[in-house]
Amino acid sequence: MDKAKKVNRIEECRAKWATPENLKTHFDMVEEILIETGIGVKSDTFDPEYTYDFSKNARKYQPAAESVRIVHPGRIMSYDETSLTVDMTSCGGQTMRSGKDDTGVCLAAKSSCKCTGVGGSFADGDSVPGYFIFPVAPEPHWLEDESFKVPSSTKKDPRTGKGFPAKFFHNKSGGADNKFGLKYFEFLMEGTS
Repeated sequence: MDKAKKVNRIEECRAKWATPENLKTHFDMVEEILIETGIGVKSDTFDPEYTYDFSKNARKYQPAAESVRIVHPGRIMSYDETSLTVDMTSCGGQTMRSGKDDTGVCLAAKSSCKCTGVGGSFADGDSVPGYFIFPVAPEPHWLEDESFKVPSSTKKDPRTGKGFPAKFFHNKSGGADNKFGLKYFEFLMEGTS
C-alpha cells in the first residue's frame, strides 16, 4: 500500500470518528481532567445555551462560551518530535573536489549522526526545553561544541531562577519511547508543580 493511500485511510477514519457525540465526549473528558487536576476551575459565567460567535467582529473573549477557566496554563504543554541530522563536518572552508580537479585527497572527513529533537511550548507562552535523544551516549566533548549550544527554555526553574536547560538522552533507537516520555515529563514537572 502506498503512503498516500495509508494517510487517506487514516484521515478517513478520523473523519468518521469526528461525530458531534464523540467530540462532546472528548471535550467533557478534557473538562473533567482539567478540573480534577486543578489546572482549571468551573467557569461561573458559562452559559450552555450560548452560541459562540465566530464572526470576524467577535474575535474577543466570550466568557459565556467558556465552561472551564484555565488557572494554571503553565501546566499545559504541546510538544512534537522530529528527526535531526547533526552534521559534524569541519573542513576549514575547503570542499571535496571531483571530476578533472580530483586529486584523490580528502579535504573533509564528513560524518553525521541522526538523533531525535523534541520541543514545544506551554499554554502560558513559555518554550519547552529542548530534549535530544541519540542512538549512542553523547560524548562530553560533543556537548562542549558550539553546535550543541541549545538555548534554555523561557520557563524559569523556580529553584534556580534560570530557564530550564536543554537535556540530552540516549537509547538504542535514538528516538522517543515510553521511557523517554516518562523522563521528559518528570524533568518538566520538577519546576511546574
